[in-house]
Amino acid sequence: MSAMAEAFIRFASRPRVALAFVAIFAILAALVASGAVDAWDRSVAEAIYDQRPQLAFGFFTAVSFAGTYIGIIAGCATACALLATKRRFGEAAFVAASLAALWLLNEALKLAFARERPSLGWDPFATGHGFPSGHAMVGGAMVLILCAVATQMVASKRARWAAWACAGAFLGLLAYSRLFLGVHYPTDVLGGALLAIAWTLAAEDAWKLHVSPRLEEPGAR
Repeated sequence: MSAMAEAFIRFASRPRVALAFVAIFAILAALVASGAVDAWDRSVAEAIYDQRPQLAFGFFTAVSFAGTYIGIIAGCATACALLATKRRFGEAAFVAASLAALWLLNEALKLAFARERPSLGWDPFATGHGFPSGHAMVGGAMVLILCAVATQMVASKRARWAAWACAGAFLGLLAYSRLFLGVHYPTDVLGGALLAIAWTLAAEDAWKLHVSPRLEEPGAR
C-alpha cells in the first residue's frame, strides 16, 4: 500500500470526516424538510421504478432483506461471534450497543421528519416514515462495521482493500434496492448512507480512543 493511501486511511478515521458527513446530511435534511427536493425526488424515483428490469426483482429483493431487522440482527450477531472467537467481548458488546443506538436514532429521525414514502411499490418491511432510510442507515452501518471487524482478522492488505470495496459496493446496492422496490426516494437513501458512514467512523474512533483504553486500565475488568 502506498504512503498516500495509508495517510488517507489515517485521515478517514478521524472524527472530522464523520462530522463532514453529518454536515452534508444536515444540509440534505434541511432541503427535505423545506420540500425543495420533492419534485426532483419524485421524478427520479418514478423513473427508476418505471424502467427497472423485472429480471432483477429477485436479486434486489434479496439484497434489500439484508437491511431488515432480521438481516441487521444476523449481521450484528456475526460480527459479535467473530470478536468472541478472539475473546474480545468488550468490543462485541460495543458493536451491538452502537448498532442498537443507531437504530433508535433512525427511528427518532423518521418521527422528526415524518416524511411519507412514495406510493410506487410494496415491501412488507417498508413501514413507518421514509427519511432517512433505515436500510441505508442501519443496514449500511451493519455492513461497514461487519467489514471492519472481519478485516481485523485478515493479514493481507490486498484482502482488506478488497473487503472494503465489496462492503462499499454492497452498501450502494442496498441503498439502490430501496429505489428499485419503489419504497424510498433518492434523498431518503442518500441521507441514510451518509449517516451510516459517519456513524461507523465515529464508532471506530470512540472505541479506539475512549472505550478500549478504559477497558484496558487495571481493575477495569
